[in-house]
Amino acid sequence: RFLVVSRHRGERINIGNLVADVLRPTGQGSAEAGTAAGDAVAVITHPHPWLGGNMDFPVCVYLQQAMASLGFTAVRFNFRGVGGSKGWSTIRGTSEREDIAQICEHAQTQLGATKVLLLGYSYGSCVALGALPDVDVAKGAVIVSLPLGGPVWWLLGHHFTAAASCTKPRLFVNGDQDSFMAEHSFYTTAETAVEPRQIEVVEGADHFWHSPEAVESLLRIVRDWVSAGSWLRSGP
Repeated sequence: RFLVVSRHRGERINIGNLVADVLRPTGQGSAEAGTAAGDAVAVITHPHPWLGGNMDFPVCVYLQQAMASLGFTAVRFNFRGVGGSKGWSTIRGTSEREDIAQICEHAQTQLGATKVLLLGYSYGSCVALGALPDVDVAKGAVIVSLPLGGPVWWLLGHHFTAAASCTKPRLFVNGDQDSFMAEHSFYTTAETAVEPRQIEVVEGADHFWHSPEAVESLLRIVRDWVSAGSWLRSGP
C-alpha cells in the first residue's frame, strides 16, 4: 500500500462533486514558463483510490508546489469517491477521465485558464493520458511513474492506447527502481507514443520517490521541461 501523508498547502474548495486544493502562483519561474502565468493552470492527479491513493500524496504536493513556483495556479483534487469527493471510484479509471474534464472546465470558467497542463502520478498518470486527447484546453501532460508493467497493463493500458497517437507534448519520467514497471519496459512502452515526447529515467528512484535526491531530480526535470515551453506551442 502507499504511504499517505496529509499536507494542505492551498485553498480547499469544492468543484462540483469533487474536493480540490488550489494553490495560487508563488513565483514567476523562467521567462518562458512565466508567459503562462495568469492564464494557465496545472492539474495534478493522484494514485489509485483502491490502494489508498489521494491528492495528499507527497509527490502530488511536490508537483503542485513546483508548478506554483513557475507561475501557475496549481490544482490537486480527489477523484470521485475519495476523501470527500462524491461518487464511486472505478478500478480501471474510465469514469475518472470525466473528473479531469470537470476540473479543466472549472479552470477555464472560474480560474481564467486558456490552457491546462496535466501532471499525473502513478494511476493518475494513466488517467491523465487517457483524458489528454479529449480535453481541448489540456495542451500537454507530465507523466510520472507510469505503472504499466506486467498485468497492470491489462487493467490500465487502455488509457495509454487512447493517447498513443495524440500529438500533444508529453514528458514521461520513471525511476530505474520502479517496482510497477521495469526500466526496459518503460522505455519500450513510452517510445511507442508519437512525438512530441520526452522520456527520462531517474537513477535510484522507486515508484514512491522515497529518496530526497530522486525527488530533487524529478522536480528539476519537470521544471526544465515546462520552462522550455514546448507544451505552450502545441497544436490543437
